[in-house]
Order: sequence, then structure tokens, then C-alpha cells
Amino acid sequence: MNIPYRAVVVAVMVMILMANPVLLASGNPVPGRWEKVAATKSGTTITVQMKNGNEQKYRYQSVDDEFLNCLSDYGSVQIDLADIEKVDLYKRVKYMQLGTLFGLLGGAAVGGVSINGDKREGAVLVVPVLAGVGAVAGLLIGGLAGNGETIYISKEAALAKAQTE
Repeated sequence: MNIPYRAVVVAVMVMILMANPVLLASGNPVPGRWEKVAATKSGTTITVQMKNGNEQKYRYQSVDDEFLNCLSDYGSVQIDLADIEKVDLYKRVKYMQLGTLFGLLGGAAVGGVSINGDKREGAVLVVPVLAGVGAVAGLLIGGLAGNGETIYISKEAALAKAQTE
């Protein structure tokens, strides 16, 4: 395999991994345990899904033995832990930023590899155009793929999810 083709294969593999953040995930939380929530940085955007089906975005503050303490648009909120089914970190912005960065780098790498021998006069256009296309593709993929990471799931919800899969 030629060196230019190897670089293209590596760039494509990196873009595929960035398109599927599940492949990069560190693992699911243990059902019914709040350690990942407690380790979350204060002020982080989270999505809380209640057992009655309601879902709301909040800014995480803290968690204790009885309540999840958050900030909403209207002030401080305490949510009873027994009423929570699932808590997700909101990571769309992070995935969009990473997708844009890796798309930009991948597009530039593909553009640099695609330049053949002495025909470098087209390089001035090829590299920036492919880098721009890669950045836009990475932004879109990051936006679609980056819904969030589950940091808490109740035992009942985990069991129901396992039975449907």
C-alpha cells in the first residue's frame, strides 16, 4: 500500500470513530448509583428524565442523599432522587467542536495526500476546500451524534432497556 493511501485510510478511520462516539465511550453507569452524577462539574448542563416521562434541562449543582440540586431558568430546583429515571450530560456542543476540528484536520490531510508529484499548483485550492468540507461534515456529524452521555439510570429503567434490546 502506498504511503498516500495509508494516510487517507487513517484519516477516514479517525473520522468514522468521531462519527460514532459510542465506540469511544468509557462505559455505562451502574444502575441505581449516583457516583458519576456526583463527579460532574458544577454548572454542567444535564437532562433529567423523570419516571412520569417529563424531561427537562438543568444546570447541575450537587447531589445528596435525598435530592438532586440544580438551577433552572427560574431559580434553584431540588428533585427527589426517587422520582428520577435517567440523567444525561448534554454533550452536543463538545461533539460539534471535536467533529469540526477532526473534520478540518482530516480534510486537510486528504487534500495534502491527494496532491500528486509535481502538480502542486492546485494545492492552494485543494487543501483549503477539502479542509472546509471536512470541517462542515464534522460539525454536522458531531451535532447529530452528540446527544449526551447517560450518567445515571434507575435500576427499573436499566432492566426495561435490557429487555427491549
